[in-house]
Amino acid sequence: MPSQVEICRLALAHIADAARVNSIDPPDSTIQASHCATFYPIARDEILESADWYFAKKRAELATSLYALENDEWAFAYELPSDFLRAIKVVPPGTQRDYPGQAFLLETSEDGADRILYTNVEEAWLHYVFRQEATGLYTPLFVSALSYLLGSYVAGPILKGKVGAQLKKSLYEMYELYQAKAVASLENGQKTTDSYADYKPQWVTDR
Repeated sequence: MPSQVEICRLALAHIADAARVNSIDPPDSTIQASHCATFYPIARDEILESADWYFAKKRAELATSLYALENDEWAFAYELPSDFLRAIKVVPPGTQRDYPGQAFLLETSEDGADRILYTNVEEAWLHYVFRQEATGLYTPLFVSALSYLLGSYVAGPILKGKVGAQLKKSLYEMYELYQAKAVASLENGQKTTDSYADYKPQWVTDR
């Protein structure tokens, strides 16, 4: 699958920019690389947050928050993982993946320094979408969607003016189209897997 640099090159191709970016971490000497270095992590996190991508899901035991319990509606307060993007569900320890999850609330601490998860689950585990940076795990449709989103971000700074604004709008519409396709493919794949849950081989049904 494409690397970060190749996704950036694809994004630049969407705006018909012939510059060849060789590195964004750190960025090479081109202005295109500088813009890609700025906007790539923003675009990546935006699309990762938009769905429950199987390649960007984790389970983690939550650490008790160092802050005093600031919300008396809940029994426990926990820290969020450093790579957290979006919560899927909170569960007790030892539960299966299909466990429905318990109520929770996300808030910021009173000093605004940290995000806190409140719940009534003791020793809680969190299923969540995380900041997946390994591009080799991205699906082809996800890569296409990300490239269009990134293209929409760099179009304005590189092309500027009315042309840049119009292309930004068009590329964002293409992003929405490909993101929807990627989500549909994700859901279809999960349905295909789930459809085998009750499958019994012929030798079993003939018994």
